[in-house]
Amino acid sequence: MGQVERLYKEVAELLKERGATLATAESCTGGRIASLLTQVAGASEWYRGGVVAYTREAKIHVLGVPEEELTDGLVSERCAIAMARAAADRFGADFALSTTGVCGPSSSEGMLPCGAWIACASGERRAAFFFQAMNRGREQNINAVAEEALQLLKEVLRTKL
Repeated sequence: MGQVERLYKEVAELLKERGATLATAESCTGGRIASLLTQVAGASEWYRGGVVAYTREAKIHVLGVPEEELTDGLVSERCAIAMARAAADRFGADFALSTTGVCGPSSSEGMLPCGAWIACASGERRAAFFFQAMNRGREQNINAVAEEALQLLKEVLRTKL
């Protein structure tokens, strides 16, 4: 079993132990996190669903992020937190995980490839951080951000955010 497989299975177990549900809001990871999580048999017990909100318009009109939350840009802590909160609300989930960043091959909004804001929200509580890794190409960058997001979720679930 690989490291990523262990990670998403640990997240699934932690959610089940807590009787908690999860939603995702992904931009730069393009649904990779949702894809990983739904590889776990029985994921429908704890995974409510997700949105790939790749553009500003999708973040506002599909996910429901208030436009004022995007004034710092689409690759910002404020945007990542707003995405997570909107996903939790849309899906009625206890926790939500979001990613917004740049996976390459080129820079965007002044951010280098494989740089992303990752956020986890539960009610009014939240955790967010900026992740930057070495640019290893778009596919590897997407995988790196998705893995780091799952790591954040695991830590949040262990600390009972």
